[in-house]
Amino acid sequence: MQKYEFTGEVKKVSVYDCDRIYGVDVRQVRAIRDFGTVHTGDIGGWISSEYNLSHTGTCWIGPNIAITENGMVLHDAICRGDGVISGRSLICENAVIDSENFQIHDCHLSGHSQITSKWFRNRAFFRMVGNSKISAEKITIPERLEVPENAHIRYTDDIVSLRISDDREFDDGRHLCIFPDENRNLIISSFLCPGIRVDKDPYGWPLEEYFKRLDKSDLPYDDKMVYRYFIEIARFIIGKHPKPNLNNKKGELTNE
Repeated sequence: MQKYEFTGEVKKVSVYDCDRIYGVDVRQVRAIRDFGTVHTGDIGGWISSEYNLSHTGTCWIGPNIAITENGMVLHDAICRGDGVISGRSLICENAVIDSENFQIHDCHLSGHSQITSKWFRNRAFFRMVGNSKISAEKITIPERLEVPENAHIRYTDDIVSLRISDDREFDDGRHLCIFPDENRNLIISSFLCPGIRVDKDPYGWPLEEYFKRLDKSDLPYDDKMVYRYFIEIARFIIGKHPKPNLNNKKGELTNE
């Protein structure tokens, strides 16, 4: 059962693919039935084709959002604000994008992941899962990342990564990424942990778990020391920012 129609309005939007910019024609949609928080007659965003926005579920895009190429918004995902979703992006399940100015090219947002930054860009594929959040006021994702479940990126330098090889394959296992969680404790994206491979990715490990696996791995001793030293650097960089006040129900940040 269809939930939207085209209004007849057409415009061209600019798509940013790393260092390349090009224009794509998109058409505006309008709701033809009630679903979720959307009502019949509500004006939605702009899409290249019906492939971009599913007719099932309660997914919806705001009037200043455009989806182009192979980008898809499915299930109950919501996109608000002002921006363009392009490439092979997939926004699904209960994911939310709410940003005043964003350009997303090639990503995968699932679970209850959220992007609420005022200004957001990515220069390579990234994936967010579970309850992961990016709320840094202005941020660019510089390289391929797996943002683990429960990670919360509040500041630009909350993503601390170490690339051990020049091989930029996503699954080369030579890319160590450190993130803070909701309480500013460090966790590691297990999908890219050097020297440690898992059949089923648990998305994120506390440092203690990573250290156990690192000690049991076949990595040379010197490599293990490099990774431990890097983690201490990450602890210093991320630790510069205040922790949330756990006594405050809103979880507001304090300098305590």
